[in-house]
Amino acid sequence: MRIQVKRVYEPTAKSDGFHVLVDRLWPRGLSKSDAKLDLWLPEDTSLQGTPDRSAQDVRHSLALTCKARGEIQMIRPLVRIAAAAMCGVIVQVATPASGAWERFHGDAANRGFADVDTKPAAGGSLSVPGLGTFTPGAGPVIAPDGSVYLGTQEGKVIALHADGKPFWSRDINKDESIVASPAVGADGSVYVIGAKSKITKIKLGTLGAKKTEIASILYAFNATGALLARTPFPTRTGLRGATTAPPNIVSVGGKEVILTPAIYRQPHGVEMRLIGFVPTGGVVLDQLVTLEFGTPTGGGEFTGIGLDDALCLIPPLGFVYCAICGFGQCDYNPSVAPRVPPPMPGVGVFTFAGGGAPHVIVSNQLHSIKGFTATSALGLTDTFQIRDGGRSLFSAPMVLPNGHTLVSTGNREIVFAEPNANKLSSVRSPGLVYGPATLTVNGFAVVVGELGLAVLNNGNVVSQVSLPPSYTSAAASRTHVFVSTTDAFFTLDADAQLELQKFDWVGGGKSPPAIGPDGRVYAIASDILFIFPPPLKVSKPLPHSTGAVLQKDPGGQ
Repeated sequence: MRIQVKRVYEPTAKSDGFHVLVDRLWPRGLSKSDAKLDLWLPEDTSLQGTPDRSAQDVRHSLALTCKARGEIQMIRPLVRIAAAAMCGVIVQVATPASGAWERFHGDAANRGFADVDTKPAAGGSLSVPGLGTFTPGAGPVIAPDGSVYLGTQEGKVIALHADGKPFWSRDINKDESIVASPAVGADGSVYVIGAKSKITKIKLGTLGAKKTEIASILYAFNATGALLARTPFPTRTGLRGATTAPPNIVSVGGKEVILTPAIYRQPHGVEMRLIGFVPTGGVVLDQLVTLEFGTPTGGGEFTGIGLDDALCLIPPLGFVYCAICGFGQCDYNPSVAPRVPPPMPGVGVFTFAGGGAPHVIVSNQLHSIKGFTATSALGLTDTFQIRDGGRSLFSAPMVLPNGHTLVSTGNREIVFAEPNANKLSSVRSPGLVYGPATLTVNGFAVVVGELGLAVLNNGNVVSQVSLPPSYTSAAASRTHVFVSTTDAFFTLDADAQLELQKFDWVGGGKSPPAIGPDGRVYAIASDILFIFPPPLKVSKPLPHSTGAVLQKDPGGQ
């Protein structure tokens, strides 16, 4: 196989083989008959041109253009397409089998990695406005068939087809908000959590005060939108469990259990408990995770005076602090005050490559990380607990394939925990990191924060990229890493070393992007869902040839 690069204006020769022009724009002054091209791929390049070059300038080769802009990563998919065209094969996006496509944030271990090819997020995107408002940390979730599911603050569950066309929508009970991402089960069932707050005026001596109660309910819908179950969280000492964390799913013996942490205020402190539901409704697990002693004013019930009460009603930001400790009145004192309260972390579910019982890892967003193994659908076995009173935890746990768990802290650090017992020291993070780390195709961990992005490998920071602030996690494919920031949506190469594309927007950086099984990329900014197209697919075999020519006009995009 021989792949050449030629200038588009050079004379063609029979020995060139199959000619492919890769450019968004047709070369100025060149007719189609004179070009003698076999294939034009206007949609398969995101390389930026040099604006000050005239049409008469000599065209640089694709390789030189890539190297000059630090975009060597772009060469590989273009060469693959040209080689496939030369060999007469069908180019398709490689998609894992439906059963292998996990359901929450890329996979149950919160890695944010989708084992598919993507293209840089640039022009040509679709936008779906008017869906509602989304709380920080809540984003789209993609089912194995490509369906897209979202939950809004207005209490609406929205299902879209992969191309953004409406599928179905359902409203949960009045006055309930959906304040986290949905989860999708193996049979296509969709799970969301509704959160509701209730204020009651009370008297404290001569002062007026309010009591705020927060309760949560798990909803289950089938793949076509029919309501399967509505299950309130269990009560303890008269108070219903409160959560704004997303559900996750663990499979034990072929049976799925939907897991969500919940907060309960007790006279002696604050309990975090792990609640497990069966898909048809009903609670099968109520496991104590941690008990933080003190005199909290939050949990399922919050009593306070003044502004804090009003803030308590702002989902999910107020919900989280009210649920845990009533705006910091318990022992939650990060060294750096967050601009907004971090979303309540969901659990991480992980199984070693060699098999065995699934591990369930929980961060209580105070000082403890707790690990369990799911030996049955009805019970968990404690495996480890790490408690550090000097650190306040932020993000949900992300578990690497080797079993190391990564959690961000209010001290601007990333800490490492079990089930991998090989201890690693904490490392500095790029500011406060709100979302879980993201796994890249080559095994790196990408953390995104208020000050940019850092790439970790074997417990060390190997590179950093300066970006606008972000309050959520990245998403990764085999070919790219996608980062939502306040000002723009960035595409980086597969190891997050090089910036390839910048898509300007406003109001981003709060919802994690997601990647579909066909390579589409989904991102939210200003409550608008953007859908970026998948890589090119060649629908039928192309003529066989002995060579291929890649041509690039640097004036295109």
